[in-house]
Amino acid sequence: MGSQRDEMVDENDEDEGSDESYEPRRLRHKAPRRRPRRTIDWRYEICTFLDKPCDVPDNDLLDAFEEASGTLGEIERLRRQASDQHIPPRYQVVHEIICHHDRTERGIFLERPSVVNYGPHGAHVRSSRGISNKEVFLERNKEITFLVWRQYECCGIEPPDKGLLHQGGTDDLNIKALLKYEYIEIISSDLREAMIALGRRLEDIPMPDLEEEEEEEEKIDAPYLWWFHQRSQIQVATLAMQPAFQEHIDVFARYLLESFGNEWEIVDQLLANKNITVDLIHYLFVPNQVIVSKSAGSDVASLEGFWLQEWAQVSKPQSGKDGLSINLESSHWTFDGNFEKRETALTIDKFPSMLEKFAISELTIYPRRFASGEIVRALRERGRMFWKCRERHYVMKTNQSDSSLQETIKAPTRFMVDRKAYYQWHRGQRQHPRAHDEGPNCLDAATMVEDDPDLGDNFFMCLPTNIFGFNMQTHVWENLKVAEIQDVEWNENAFKLLVLEKETKELVEAVVKYRIMAGGQTDVIQGKGNGLFLFGPGTGKTLTAESVAEVAKRPLYRVTCGDIGTKAEVVEDYLSAVLKLGKAWECAVVLLDEADVFLEQRHLHHLERNALVSVFLRVLEYYDGILILTSNRVGTFDAAFKSRIQLSLRYNNLGKEQRRKIWENFIERLEGLAHSTEAGCDFRKNALGTDRDIDVGIDTAGIREHLDELARHEINGREIRNAISTARQLAMFRRVPMGYEHLQTVIGEANKFQQYIKDLNQGFTADQLSNERGERYH
Repeated sequence: MGSQRDEMVDENDEDEGSDESYEPRRLRHKAPRRRPRRTIDWRYEICTFLDKPCDVPDNDLLDAFEEASGTLGEIERLRRQASDQHIPPRYQVVHEIICHHDRTERGIFLERPSVVNYGPHGAHVRSSRGISNKEVFLERNKEITFLVWRQYECCGIEPPDKGLLHQGGTDDLNIKALLKYEYIEIISSDLREAMIALGRRLEDIPMPDLEEEEEEEEKIDAPYLWWFHQRSQIQVATLAMQPAFQEHIDVFARYLLESFGNEWEIVDQLLANKNITVDLIHYLFVPNQVIVSKSAGSDVASLEGFWLQEWAQVSKPQSGKDGLSINLESSHWTFDGNFEKRETALTIDKFPSMLEKFAISELTIYPRRFASGEIVRALRERGRMFWKCRERHYVMKTNQSDSSLQETIKAPTRFMVDRKAYYQWHRGQRQHPRAHDEGPNCLDAATMVEDDPDLGDNFFMCLPTNIFGFNMQTHVWENLKVAEIQDVEWNENAFKLLVLEKETKELVEAVVKYRIMAGGQTDVIQGKGNGLFLFGPGTGKTLTAESVAEVAKRPLYRVTCGDIGTKAEVVEDYLSAVLKLGKAWECAVVLLDEADVFLEQRHLHHLERNALVSVFLRVLEYYDGILILTSNRVGTFDAAFKSRIQLSLRYNNLGKEQRRKIWENFIERLEGLAHSTEAGCDFRKNALGTDRDIDVGIDTAGIREHLDELARHEINGREIRNAISTARQLAMFRRVPMGYEHLQTVIGEANKFQQYIKDLNQGFTADQLSNERGERYH
């Protein structure tokens, strides 16, 4: 490389090369020498300059001098004329070489570098035609609108990638192994202004910011992805510019096309087929777009959305591809009573293939534009549902049971989403949700009250995947996947299907609807509540309460004695908390199921039980809502409850016609299931995910033919439901459609057990024993 220093040039040269910001050494100027004073023979000097003999006559010398003066003037005029002529702008590639083995062999050059077998790794970069002073070079080549810098490093600690170094066997490919960096330095002010104008027209994708005045050189880093992703828009925007700007933009575009055109064609073809390779993966990610992450799970409910803020940063290993990673600076929204945008760093370090192309959706993180329509819709709908849940919201989640029949018989689980109540319940985490608008990255209070704010996908698709909800059945806060919940679908037919006498149903519906619509109380003391007392085992008490809530389209809060306890102080605290939640959540009904222990008659010798009943009486009296109590032991009913119960209903044992109606109701639901199964060819696996027990349908027609036989069995509504569920499981085990014979088998086994219990009780039924004990009469 010694010859490099012998070939420094400052002349106009159009060969291409490149590198980074290089600070060349400036030539040191020698101090002027002081000449000794001497007499000058001006005639001799003039004659020598004009190429005349020293003895030329004065007149001839004067004529020659005037002629030379005129010639010099003409030359100056032509020079000025030439400078006024327009020279088309061009770019210049310069190459900066940094050799770590010999610091003296560094510089910037015009000649395209080559690799020679020299140095510690046998890979040394060599070039020629160096530039000693960049400023002087640019002064003498004023038509250069921008410089393309290409920086090469050689002879360092880490050896170059041998595979890339020897790829193809040509210098062009070999040198790529040592190319570390490329950027464009803008020289022309016209190009700078043109780029600024272009950026103002194209605001969707970030462009290089050239508007701020800086002392440092204005750099645009390769690989110029912002241009690649806006080529068509840039072409249209350029046509609207003034001609001087167009000329400079055209030069810029020409360089990019010459240098990256072939690669761009490959990328376009890959992206059109939703494929990519590891070497070109940086073309995927564009700022100000949503990216989808499968880090938390690949199912739709677990997919996370993020807003990409910067261009992807590729971290490449020194040699090979092991350790390659893609770093993505992004943001997402969190919620703790207010929505706050938080930045997060995502990384892709595992790839489907290191050598072959692969589907973009196989990446753990990929742009939304390559997601399926189903995923995009799911993310949007999930975000909209989360927005509804920012305040108190009643939702449901379909139960995932081992058969479709169970889903039809068992109603979807319902949850109350209430962030404020959640924090009050878990005071150790935070007592209260944050107030609105507590920072620059938070949504303002005005937006929070809007039902349908215009926030776009960068908000709705980037909301959390989970939210806490209170299970109205188990009374436990659960971490719910937002994609699996939906608005409650009220079953308005539930009350109509309730097997009760017409007058009884009308009376219950009237009491409930009037209580909901009433704006005040008729009692002197505000808050003294309304009680509805139901009794009779297995006759539909709980179903009545559930149907009432469906009619009112309000939540049902169900409580059992096991939830409450038996200590008076505990009972009072628990019931007060339950009724407070019931009021806050606008529950139409609070159901106290199997309330026998709280309704039992008080005695002088049972002080603890008396205290329990007294507490319950006090809470009941001042509850501002509808409280439904169910009991199977009305014979032990305390007299004090009579004045506190607005309506008491007795549910007799089901007769044959009532049982037949219940069977018909279930059969109709089975028929709906059978039709959906046939339409979708739904042969599902069992809950374990195996093929052992397969759902092959339901013979509803055959079951309907035997309704009279089924109705003869003296079983209650709950036992009918259990019989259907068990028969369904038996049919799945046998891999045959569920039919009447399966129900007959299940009921037969249940009757054997009932007969055994009756024999143990010396022939008395459960109802007869209750009559004997004075608990109830039939």
